[in-house]
Amino acid sequence: MSEALKILNNIRTLRAQARECTLETLEEMLEKLEVVVNERREEETLPRAEIEERTRKLQQYVKC
Repeated sequence: MSEALKILNNIRTLRAQARECTLETLEEMLEKLEVVVNERREEETLPRAEIEERTRKLQQYVKC
């Protein structure tokens, strides 16, 4: 894990850094982080859906 990610993962460090930012800046950063997290969720959901679809097709094939 990079040093930047270690800092983001530490609540005390985040609080200390947040004191130096305006609320507006913090809200912008939150919006961007939410976008990144949502993109990552989509990336992880897609392979699972593909696996489930393949499994469903295989089960249909086996039943025939």
